Amino acid sequence: MALVGPNGAVKRTLLKSIVGLAPTVRGSARIFSGSADGCRHRVAWLPQQCEIDWSYSVTAMELVLIERYVHLGWFRQPGSADLQLSRESLLSLGVGSLESAQIGGLSGGQKQRLLLTQALVQQADVFLLDEPLRAVDKFTRQVLE
Repeated sequence: MALVGPNGAVKRTLLKSIVGLAPTVRGSARIFSGSADGCRHRVAWLPQQCEIDWSYSVTAMELVLIERYVHLGWFRQPGSADLQLSRESLLSLGVGSLESAQIGGLSGGQKQRLLLTQALVQQADVFLLDEPLRAVDKFTRQVLE
Protein backbone atom coordinates (compact mmCIF):
# COMPACT_ATOMS: atom_id res chain seq x y z
CA MET A 1 0.00 0.00 0.00
CA ALA A 2 1.22 3.51 -0.66
CA LEU A 3 0.36 6.77 1.03
CA VAL A 4 0.37 9.43 -1.67
CA GLY A 5 -0.46 13.11 -1.50
CA PRO A 6 0.85 16.60 -2.15
CA ASN A 7 3.54 18.30 -0.08
CA GLY A 8 2.14 19.43 3.24
CA ALA A 9 -0.56 16.74 3.35
CA VAL A 10 0.86 15.38 6.67
CA LYS A 11 1.88 12.00 5.25
CA ARG A 12 5.12 11.99 7.23
CA THR A 13 3.34 13.14 10.38
CA LEU A 14 0.86 10.28 10.03
CA LEU A 15 3.67 7.72 9.67
CA LYS A 16 5.53 9.20 12.64
CA SER A 17 2.33 9.10 14.70
CA ILE A 18 1.85 5.43 13.88
CA VAL A 19 5.32 4.57 15.18
CA GLY A 20 4.95 6.81 18.21
CA LEU A 21 7.41 9.52 17.17
CA ALA A 22 4.87 12.33 16.80
CA PRO A 23 1.95 13.18 19.04
CA THR A 24 -1.57 13.02 17.69
CA VAL A 25 -3.64 16.19 17.94
CA ARG A 26 -6.93 14.34 17.96
CA GLY A 27 -7.69 10.67 18.08
CA SER A 28 -4.98 8.06 18.19
CA ALA A 29 -2.68 6.15 15.88
CA ARG A 30 -2.81 2.41 16.42
CA ILE A 31 -1.17 -0.52 14.76
CA PHE A 32 -2.00 -4.17 15.38
CA SER A 33 -4.79 -3.03 17.72
CA GLY A 34 -2.38 -1.19 20.00
CA SER A 35 0.33 1.40 20.29
CA ALA A 36 3.63 1.13 18.48
CA ASP A 37 5.41 0.61 21.80
CA GLY A 38 3.89 -2.84 22.15
CA CYS A 39 4.89 -4.06 18.71
CA ARG A 40 8.29 -2.57 17.84
CA HIS A 41 9.45 -5.97 16.62
CA ARG A 42 6.61 -6.04 14.07
CA VAL A 43 7.05 -2.56 12.54
CA ALA A 44 10.10 -1.34 10.61
CA TRP A 45 10.38 2.43 10.24
CA LEU A 46 12.66 4.08 7.68
CA PRO A 47 12.47 7.87 7.89
CA GLN A 48 13.20 10.09 4.93
CA GLN A 49 16.21 11.55 6.70
CA CYS A 50 17.97 9.29 9.11
CA GLU A 51 19.79 10.81 12.05
CA ILE A 52 22.79 8.53 11.90
CA ASP A 53 26.19 10.04 12.56
CA TRP A 54 27.91 8.72 9.44
CA SER A 55 31.31 9.68 10.83
CA TYR A 56 30.91 7.14 13.65
CA SER A 57 33.43 4.32 13.33
CA VAL A 58 31.25 1.28 12.52
CA THR A 59 31.13 -1.06 9.56
CA ALA A 60 28.17 -1.59 7.29
CA MET A 61 27.57 -5.00 8.89
CA GLU A 62 27.58 -3.52 12.40
CA LEU A 63 25.07 -0.88 11.32
CA VAL A 64 22.75 -3.52 9.87
CA LEU A 65 23.07 -5.81 12.90
CA ILE A 66 21.81 -3.04 15.19
CA GLU A 67 18.31 -3.70 13.86
CA ARG A 68 18.40 -7.34 14.98
CA TYR A 69 18.43 -6.30 18.65
CA VAL A 70 14.66 -5.77 18.60
CA HIS A 71 14.38 -9.58 18.38
CA LEU A 72 17.24 -10.44 20.74
CA GLY A 73 16.26 -8.74 23.96
CA TRP A 74 18.47 -7.30 26.63
CA PHE A 75 22.15 -8.25 26.87
CA ARG A 76 22.06 -10.82 24.06
CA GLN A 77 24.48 -10.68 21.16
CA PRO A 78 23.61 -11.44 17.53
CA GLY A 79 24.25 -15.08 16.67
CA SER A 80 25.16 -16.89 13.47
CA ALA A 81 21.56 -16.78 12.20
CA ASP A 82 21.51 -12.98 12.65
CA LEU A 83 24.81 -12.66 10.79
CA GLN A 84 23.58 -14.88 7.97
CA LEU A 85 20.33 -12.92 7.60
CA SER A 86 22.27 -9.66 7.56
CA ARG A 87 24.70 -10.95 4.91
CA GLU A 88 21.85 -12.20 2.73
CA SER A 89 20.06 -8.86 3.06
CA LEU A 90 23.20 -6.92 2.16
CA LEU A 91 23.68 -9.14 -0.88
CA SER A 92 20.05 -8.78 -1.97
CA LEU A 93 20.43 -5.01 -2.11
CA GLY A 94 23.74 -5.16 -3.94
CA VAL A 95 25.94 -4.00 -1.07
CA GLY A 96 27.34 -7.31 0.12
CA SER A 97 30.86 -6.22 -0.78
CA LEU A 98 30.56 -3.34 1.70
CA GLU A 99 30.15 -5.58 4.75
CA SER A 100 33.50 -4.50 6.26
CA ALA A 101 33.46 -0.94 4.92
CA GLN A 102 33.32 1.99 7.32
CA ILE A 103 29.98 3.76 6.88
CA GLY A 104 31.58 7.20 6.62
CA GLY A 105 33.16 6.37 3.27
CA LEU A 106 29.95 5.30 1.53
CA SER A 107 28.11 7.16 -1.20
CA GLY A 108 24.59 8.50 -0.68
CA GLY A 109 23.06 5.61 -2.62
CA GLN A 110 25.06 3.04 -0.66
CA LYS A 111 23.96 4.63 2.61
CA GLN A 112 20.32 4.49 1.53
CA ARG A 113 20.69 0.81 0.60
CA LEU A 114 22.16 0.13 4.04
CA LEU A 115 19.16 1.82 5.64
CA LEU A 116 16.84 -0.33 3.52
CA THR A 117 18.85 -3.39 4.57
CA GLN A 118 18.33 -2.40 8.20
CA ALA A 119 14.58 -2.40 7.60
CA LEU A 120 14.73 -5.82 5.92
CA VAL A 121 16.66 -7.54 8.71
CA GLN A 122 14.01 -6.54 11.21
CA GLN A 123 11.76 -9.11 9.54
CA ALA A 124 8.80 -6.91 10.38
CA ASP A 125 5.20 -7.51 9.45
CA VAL A 126 4.78 -3.88 8.37
CA PHE A 127 7.33 -1.60 6.74
CA LEU A 128 6.73 2.14 7.01
CA LEU A 129 9.11 3.72 4.51
CA ASP A 130 9.21 7.49 4.03
CA GLU A 131 10.56 8.08 0.52
CA PRO A 132 12.79 4.99 0.50
CA LEU A 133 14.12 5.66 -3.00
CA ARG A 134 15.43 9.11 -2.14
CA ALA A 135 19.08 9.48 -3.20
CA VAL A 136 19.33 6.08 -4.87
CA ASP A 137 20.72 5.45 -8.31
CA LYS A 138 19.18 3.59 -11.24
CA PHE A 139 20.84 0.30 -10.23
CA THR A 140 19.36 0.48 -6.75
CA ARG A 141 15.89 1.20 -8.10
CA GLN A 142 16.17 -1.86 -10.34
CA VAL A 143 17.32 -4.03 -7.42
CA LEU A 144 14.37 -2.90 -5.31
CA GLU A 145 11.81 -3.45 -8.06
